[in-house]
Amino acid sequence: MVIGSILITIFLVISIALIKGRLSFLVASYNTMDVVEKTNYDEKKICKNAGIELLSADIVLIIVMILLNTDYGNSHSTSIGLIATVIIVTLTFGNVILTQKRK
Repeated sequence: MVIGSILITIFLVISIALIKGRLSFLVASYNTMDVVEKTNYDEKKICKNAGIELLSADIVLIIVMILLNTDYGNSHSTSIGLIATVIIVTLTFGNVILTQKRK
């Protein structure tokens, strides 16, 4: 419970900073681009998008942690974990599909 709370707090702080447009070095493949390539992308939008995705995963983790600390969670922990995994993967793919540029 304590370790889960610490991780959730760290993820929450990082997601809020990303939503505000900071910590762009944490965004995968954006941090490895050249300066010339980075001019083609809006850094604040990329950070906001990554922050929203991390925040949604953090909310799912909070719900899972609350459910696992109940009597229902003790008997159905595998099901809760699988459902949380499906939700996080669905949110990630949905985020990728919705944020693609249309030509």
